[in-house]
Amino acid sequence: MHNFEFFNPTKIIFGENKIESVCQYIKNYTSTNNILLVISESCKNNGVLKTVTNQLEKNSIQYYIVDDIIPNPTLDKVYYGKKIIQNNNIDFILAIGGASVIDTAKTIAVASCHNEDIWDLICNPTNIKKSLPLGVVITLYGSGTEMTNGAVISNRMITKKRGFDNVNMFPKFSILDPTTLKSCSHEYLSIGCMDMFTHIMEDYFEITDEENLADSFQELLVKKMIIEFKKLNNNKQDNAKLLWMSTLAQNKFLSFGKKYNGEWVAHIIGHEFCVRYNLPHGQVVAILFIAWLNFIKKINEKRIIQFGVSVFDLKSPTSTEVIDEIKKVYALLNNTFTLKDLGVRLEDIDDIVTNAMNGKKLGKFKELNKEDVKNIIMEAYNGN
Repeated sequence: MHNFEFFNPTKIIFGENKIESVCQYIKNYTSTNNILLVISESCKNNGVLKTVTNQLEKNSIQYYIVDDIIPNPTLDKVYYGKKIIQNNNIDFILAIGGASVIDTAKTIAVASCHNEDIWDLICNPTNIKKSLPLGVVITLYGSGTEMTNGAVISNRMITKKRGFDNVNMFPKFSILDPTTLKSCSHEYLSIGCMDMFTHIMEDYFEITDEENLADSFQELLVKKMIIEFKKLNNNKQDNAKLLWMSTLAQNKFLSFGKKYNGEWVAHIIGHEFCVRYNLPHGQVVAILFIAWLNFIKKINEKRIIQFGVSVFDLKSPTSTEVIDEIKKVYALLNNTFTLKDLGVRLEDIDDIVTNAMNGKKLGKFKELNKEDVKNIIMEAYNGN
């Protein structure tokens, strides 16, 4: 077990119809009774927004809205939200939606407390000194951002997508109400499942031979995930379980005692494809993760085999056999695609490699060079 520190102040309110209690928690953080709602389009149509605004009106809380948040959210909504906050004496933000909405709200919360341009803070997050208090009503699982201090945002002016984090960015509370998921499409639920599964994979397969208590937690969670994934195509999955699994997969609890806290190569490279082509994040990182796993399977053979034995009950498997089983899990979620299938252009790949590596070290145990990164991307492009 390696040394670690853990701090997570986000209060989780889990259960059916818990959104009706949202004002109970908002009141702890607003003195002006003026708040900003950052919302998804779906919550306008599925009753979630109406439930929340009814409660706000009953409690005499004035609200202003930022909507039309797109997947791979962009800075224009951040600047717009900051302006609304400054003009209306707003002292609290409530995000109602999935990852794009929550990450936009987190970024607005930071921007509103600083005079510096928000992109400069995103690139230098240690300069973030405070953030407006933020609450979450989550309506789509997958990202885990409802219980983390990080966000991911796109700057379309320079075609960059960056993740950033700071201790001030934890939500004050997050309401995880499974009833908010009832109207989600099968496609969105599947992509969310790809994302949460890949979060565990990126963390588990850090390149180390040291066994760790965290491995056992992750293996158990993956087993439980797969049980629910198998039910998804028949709409028999337990969304309450998947909602909590998604949160557990990304709040760092499952990384305790690990040396590197994961590799995250697929996620870092994946950002470049998402910002350039506006592709679904979960789908892209799943494709790239399999390519990365094939790339490092000889270096990381012991850990891959451990996973096959512990999760798939394989007897003396090869690393290739284990990777084939992982690919079957993604196939359960209707992801058998390649980057080529998703419309990635071959002529863009060299530029994507350069951008992915710009100012970053990819790979903890083996630092990847440009040729390595291109080989991984090309396998993800062509498939195997």
